[in-house]
Amino acid sequence: MIRLADGSRPVSTDAGGPDVSESADRYARALDACQRGQWLAAIELAADLLAQSPEHAGAHYIAGMASLELGRMPAALGHLNRAAMLEPGRVQIAVARARALSMAQMPALDA
Repeated sequence: MIRLADGSRPVSTDAGGPDVSESADRYARALDACQRGQWLAAIELAADLLAQSPEHAGAHYIAGMASLELGRMPAALGHLNRAAMLEPGRVQIAVARARALSMAQMPALDA
């Protein structure tokens, strides 16, 4: 089973829309970039998928996780909130969203 960098499993690959095969390929590439820690590439690939399938919870999750890793809290929360609305029963989305909310509340630590 494929896992994301945080150890969680990916969210649904069902993109809906007319070309599910192309959407599944885009999702797989975005997921691969996320798993490799290539956060900017993951965001770009997820954005490409969301342009075609704006209701793709998995793409929102990947974009949210990658944004979280880059410290882009508004983008992370936006994508993770949307993913949670689209797939409310997914525990890994709820956990990632809680993590993002917690990180957004924490002051930056300057060493």
